[in-house]
Amino acid sequence: MEKLGSRLDEYFPEDPETLFTIPRYQRGYSWKKDHVTDFLNDIEERMSDNEDHYYGTFFSRTSSNKKEIIDGQQRITTVILYFIGCRDFLTHKLSEINDPADKADTINYIKKLDKILTPSDNSEPRILKVGKINEDLFDRLYSYDDPDSKKTKNKDLESDSDENLMAAYKEIIQRLETDSYESTKSKKLKPKFWEGIASHFNTLLKQFRAQELTADSMSRAFKIFETINDRGEPLAQSDLIKNYFFSELADTGLNDGDLDKLDERWSEISQRITADTKADYEFDHFVRHVLLVEYDIEEKKDDLYKGLQQVIKKKGKKPQEVIAVIGLPRAS
Repeated sequence: MEKLGSRLDEYFPEDPETLFTIPRYQRGYSWKKDHVTDFLNDIEERMSDNEDHYYGTFFSRTSSNKKEIIDGQQRITTVILYFIGCRDFLTHKLSEINDPADKADTINYIKKLDKILTPSDNSEPRILKVGKINEDLFDRLYSYDDPDSKKTKNKDLESDSDENLMAAYKEIIQRLETDSYESTKSKKLKPKFWEGIASHFNTLLKQFRAQELTADSMSRAFKIFETINDRGEPLAQSDLIKNYFFSELADTGLNDGDLDKLDERWSEISQRITADTKADYEFDHFVRHVLLVEYDIEEKKDDLYKGLQQVIKKKGKKPQEVIAVIGLPRAS
């Protein structure tokens, strides 16, 4: 039977030459703990049955040595988090390895992980550039620190998306601990525990496969994004609206700096509106209420995106005007 897609070690080689980027119109990291648990269980099952595993499709738009991820950011980010977790855990446990040969083998494996996580030309410090909403936390996770310190230092997070990202890292570390200790009570490492981590890691790279599809234009990229339904996590109406705004603004000649400012402002407003309160106010509700008052839209929250399109197309409003109404600085 013909194998579907390419092995993950083709997307994540040693000495990587490709930089993955998450476009500004994308939502933040949205996988919940259950999704990450499924991912880790899939690795365990493929180790047991030695079968290939279809990991889904990566939609991308390639420019030079960069791949702009249209669909697949949750899967790609989780794989890279797994690399980070393996590196952190192995590095932290080096001092507990007494056998010189085992220690040398573990150090070599850590170096391999570092090579996969570092662009070969050192033009960037990371192989993945995430969106603004997760940028600060992801940078802190990407740099080495022992796992317990990362958990302690990253307790008070600014967004639900950051909470998801941190929870994913914790779940990966917990699984590595479970697989590496003789018992959870003793916290005593199994002999040659690093070989178990290496086996899981190799299963992920050599048995997981993904199909890559590419978009040849920005308009096509936005159209694909509208239809995304990433592993059961549907896009919020406000995500679709953000996508629509940026697809329209990309054709107005705004430079990247201006678009980045709008992206930062959008994230700022979203985080402020959805901050933990007794009201538990959703950003979709906020956007709908603004458009209802300003433009008298009739659509319910679940059809908010359609209402916005009517405002733009039938009422002749420019995206810049609607953005200003929602609370963003006017795009000139």
